Formats: sequence, structure tokens, C-alpha cells
Amino acid sequence: MKWSGHGYDVAELSRIYTQNDYRTGLILKKMQQYIGNSRLNKVRALCFCVDKNHAKFMNAKFTLAGLKTNVLTSDDNDYHRKLVRKQLQQGRINYLFVVDLFNEGVDIPEIDTILFLRPTESATVFIQQFGRGLRLHSGKDHLTVLDFVGHSRAEFSYKERFEALIGRRSRNIKDEIEGGFSNAPIGCKIILEGKAKEEIIANIDGYLRSLNRSRVVKEILAYHKTCKGNFSLKGFLAYSHVPFHKVYGALTWGELCQLAGVQESVSVHAGQIKYAVTKKWLATDSFSYFTQLLRFADCGFKCNTEEFSEQEKRCAVMLYYDLYDKAGNYDGICTMFDDLASEKLFVQEFKEVVSYLRDRCSAPEKVDNSVYNEWNPLHLHGVYTKAQIQAALGLSTIDRKSPSREGMERLKDIKLEAMYVDIIKKREEGSLTAYKDYAQNREFFHWETQNRVREGSREAEAYRNGENNMLLFVRQQVEHPDYGCRMGFTYFGQVTMESIEGSKPMQIVWHLATPMSESTYAFASQYKAIG
Repeated sequence: MKWSGHGYDVAELSRIYTQNDYRTGLILKKMQQYIGNSRLNKVRALCFCVDKNHAKFMNAKFTLAGLKTNVLTSDDNDYHRKLVRKQLQQGRINYLFVVDLFNEGVDIPEIDTILFLRPTESATVFIQQFGRGLRLHSGKDHLTVLDFVGHSRAEFSYKERFEALIGRRSRNIKDEIEGGFSNAPIGCKIILEGKAKEEIIANIDGYLRSLNRSRVVKEILAYHKTCKGNFSLKGFLAYSHVPFHKVYGALTWGELCQLAGVQESVSVHAGQIKYAVTKKWLATDSFSYFTQLLRFADCGFKCNTEEFSEQEKRCAVMLYYDLYDKAGNYDGICTMFDDLASEKLFVQEFKEVVSYLRDRCSAPEKVDNSVYNEWNPLHLHGVYTKAQIQAALGLSTIDRKSPSREGMERLKDIKLEAMYVDIIKKREEGSLTAYKDYAQNREFFHWETQNRVREGSREAEAYRNGENNMLLFVRQQVEHPDYGCRMGFTYFGQVTMESIEGSKPMQIVWHLATPMSESTYAFASQYKAIG
């Protein structure tokens, strides 16, 4: 089927659908299976079609099948729209066929069924249409969504659709599909028929394989010709559906634009931007942190660093370790900002990248609950790299990077101890210890000390007596399943000891001052060793 720009050719798609009685019969059969014969004339369904011809065709076919239906298109006036909408609300019709009229801003709480009768290229539009049925209403205890999957081109991404449905998770979307969507939101069930599952997995594989550098460059050139002067990274991603991490897979946005011939030169800090994206920012989920980075960039990094608050100073050091792996590239924050401010191309790309990353953040952040909240820039439930955490807590400075590679480190002068926990362990060769670190529930976390810690030792007594302020950081595993970088740690905040027992290692149960989120508990409540 013809692919036009960044979506299926509507006319061709409509022609195929309106000449296909077999497909219509299959749709009706599946409705009987999943909705039930007894409920076919009781639902209030919104049915999304390709175009007006397709909507009228489906309306006629459903009417012939004995179902109460109607159709709305952009040709209908406001009076007729209100009339048909009232028919659906009152149950005088059960199926309303539309094109894009009901994407957003329409409130019909009675809708309890959604039929996707066409492929929806945009994940945003898909979620808008999906959301038409999510309003609460008396007597409505669930929403049924039937998405009729067909063979699709590699350019059409099911990956984005399912990621939009279940949110960003530590497991990649293929694992979610093959594992039966165990991380779906509580109370939700996603069922894929065997053939649909095969088609979707094949689509995801083909989509990712097809995204080489030359194709991305061609997509940039095509977007540049159609964007009418509003050329931007965010606009390109929405237009092309190319995943953000694929843009930065080998080059930067600026370098790809130069290859496409739409930008003359690139930033001298292109290497730092790529390092920040691929090693740090893809693993970061913190709206508050990215907002602070944008504040730095909004003034072009021409900031009076001497007037920075303590939190701003620490965010600046976090940024340093986003851009550089080692200490000592600058003699201070002021020098770094002066250097970054001198490069307009860097500031421009930095702002575009950070703005996009901030918009996709989903961590349910809260204000820090620790005794260090006056100067600590980390937000509760935010997700940060270890280098960002070390910079935020003062364990690393611009001229000295923390050498710690262990699962905990301390700042003795302020009685701070940070614990870094992997739920899924990658056991070193020859190790006989499989640490069991996991959430017992949303308020209690079971943690095992290093193997050397025994009952009666100085470290054990320090834990027992609460000598240090304990901050807990947890991630599912070391390697990110999609991006190839190291995963970030979710900040659980300050914890206090609930119980301690055993020896070499000792088992401690920590009480969280603020319960972890449901999404975090989903991965933190599992543990195993791999390797």
C-alpha cells in the first residue's frame, strides 16, 4: 500500500476498505467474540474510520447486520452533530462512525467501546481517540477497545502505540508483547490474537531495521520541504515517527541536518551533546532537572553563576557530568558556562533536545523528603544516572569525580549514605552471593548489605543505631533494554531502619518516609540473579 510522506495514502486505504466485505464480516465476527451477542445492541461505540466514504460504507454494512448506527462527518452542521451525539448518549444508536471529529475535546462519558477501523500513524492521535472512552460514568465499569490489526509497512510503528498505552518501562516493548503485557496499568488487560501478535512483532523488527542513517537523512530532507519554515527537532520527530534515540544513534541532530543539506555547520560541542543524550539523558526521567537545564539555556548560559543557589550550583555540576566523563575539563562552573555560551549552535540544539526530553518525562516527582532538601536538587521518584546523583549530593565536583563503584558511598562530614540497588543482579563470575533486594510493599524495602558485613561489626552497629541519613536509589537492572546505556536510578528518598538480622550479609528492611509509586513498585517487587 502506498505510503505518502508520513502516513498511508488515505484515498488508497479507503478504496481497499470499502471494497472488502470479507474484512467487514471479520470485524462483526470479532465483535461477537469480544463484546458478546447479548451486548451488541447495548454498547455505545465510537468507531474511527479512514475518511467519509469509509465511514458511510461501515455505517451501511452495520445497518444491514441489524445494528443501530449513524455516521458523522465534517459535512454535518452543528445541529445534526448535537442530535446524533444525543442519540448515542441515550442508546437510540449503538455505533457512531466518524473520521477525526472526536479526536479531542469531546466529552461523551457514556462511550464504553472504541473500534479502531483504520491504522492511526500518530501515537498522539491514537491516545486522543482512545481517551474518548475513558471518562467515568454511572453503570460503566470498563472500556472495550478493539483495534483491527492488518499487515503493515515498516514505516508504520506499533512500537510507539504500545509504548503510549503502557508508558515508559524498563522492559522493551517486544518483551512486553511476548510476556503478555505484565506491566500494563492496573485494571487493564491487553489481548493480542496469535496472528496479530506475529504481525506486530514483525512490524517492530522491520521498523527498527529500516532506520539507518541514510533513511533518517531523507526523512529530514522531506520534513524540511513540508514544514513551512517551522523546522525543529520536535517537529521532525512528530512528522517522521523516527524514535528520538535513533536520531542520536550515530550522529547528532545538527550533524544529520548538515548531511541533509539544511544546516551549514555543526556545534563544536557535538560530541558532548551526543554523549549526554546516549549515555545520560536517555536514562533520565526528571521534569524538574530538565526544567533547570532549560533555565540555564534560556539565557544562553550567560548566567551570573556567583548568584546561583546551592541547588543551581549542584545542577550545574550534574550538567558537567552529563557532558563529560571525567573531571577537570573546566576549573569551575563559571568557565564552563562561558564556554557553552560562546557557541550558538550548541545552545540551540541543547534547548531543542532538553525541551523534547522534558516533555516526555513521566516520573511522578515530589519534593525531596530528606534532611538535605534545602540544597538537594534531586526530586523524589525522579530517575537519575549515578553520575548525576553523585554530583547532586556533592560526592563528585567538577575537579574530582567520585571513584566509587560499589553499591553504597558515604559523606562522613554530613552523615550521608547513598545506597544504589539493582533489582536484577548481574552476578560476577565466581560469585556465590545472590543479593535479595526488593520492595516488600510500597513502604518497605528489603535490602542486603555487602557480604563482609556481620553481626556486631562497626557497620552493623551504625545501621542499627541510625548513625547516618540513608538515601535509597533503585533501578531494575544495569543495562537499559532499549538504549544500550546504563539505566537510571529512581530516588526513593530518605529511609529508616525497620528491622535488621542475619550476618554476612545482613538483611535490613528499610521504611520509606514516602511510599514508592505504583509504577516503581511494579519492578521493585521482583528480584533474581542473572549471569
